[in-house]
Amino acid sequence: MKGIGRSIYYWLINLEKVFLAMVGTVAVMSILMGAGDRMDFIAMLNLYLPMMGGIFAIAIMLSASTYYIPQSLSLGATRKETYIAMEIATHLLMVQTLLLAIIFNMILPEAIWSADYIVISAVCYLTFAGIGNAMCAGGLKLGNRAAMVIYMIMVVLVAGIAGAMGAMTGFEENSLTHIMLAIKNFWFVALIFDILMAAVCYVVLRKHEVRA
Repeated sequence: MKGIGRSIYYWLINLEKVFLAMVGTVAVMSILMGAGDRMDFIAMLNLYLPMMGGIFAIAIMLSASTYYIPQSLSLGATRKETYIAMEIATHLLMVQTLLLAIIFNMILPEAIWSADYIVISAVCYLTFAGIGNAMCAGGLKLGNRAAMVIYMIMVVLVAGIAGAMGAMTGFEENSLTHIMLAIKNFWFVALIFDILMAAVCYVVLRKHEVRA
């Protein structure tokens, strides 16, 4: 248990640095692009909520196969400890993003995100966490080039989904209402996908050979 605890600490510290840098960037971009116009500011926040968790998951897992996992193993962690810590830390950071949105809703005079919007973002996070696990497995098995190609495709996909959600001013007034609500209702599909890809990642990691 001590080994797992140390591994979780390692992953959380490193991932939190990335997360805080991302939040800071989003805050600056939202303020600059929404300066002087409240609606523009809200639109920017709507755009970045689903995008943050999606890009965070796949970016971290891309780096995991080439940097974090080798470093973690070189520091003495076992493959099992590294895997458990990686999955826990990654998912905790996505939960942290959602909690940040909920806290903002609570402290601001008027809530920015609806409950449905936050739930749909969570479903997107699970989906991209699964894709991130698949990328990590691909990076460990096939090398960083293959993972990078997938990463570039996924960034475009995340941006597209975020753009569609960010354009919404309200579910009742938008033509994407039924599609978005359907995504929310099928949250368990995203969860199963994430679990399956996590299992694939673990199988590949167990056989991974660390090269100097």
